[in-house]
Amino acid sequence: MGRYEDHIASTAWKHFRLLVLARDEYRCVLCNADESLEVHHRTYAHLGEELLTDCYTLCTQCHIVVTYMQRRARYTIRTLPQVSDVVR
Repeated sequence: MGRYEDHIASTAWKHFRLLVLARDEYRCVLCNADESLEVHHRTYAHLGEELLTDCYTLCTQCHIVVTYMQRRARYTIRTLPQVSDVVR
């Protein structure tokens, strides 16, 4: 397992996750759903030492949409190298 997977499996994360869920009143902060809840990281900069402001509660469907939008934004701003600059 990698660092992220190890952290998510840890007792510390499970406790922290419950704090986030309680803070958000066990509801998705986007659509107010109360089922299939997940805790989303805004950033992984503090992995293992998250602050409550680093994470928030999303339902599975909203989590998929938010993650897709974040990845799309991240890759949209990347500049690809010129084909002539790529070494084979």
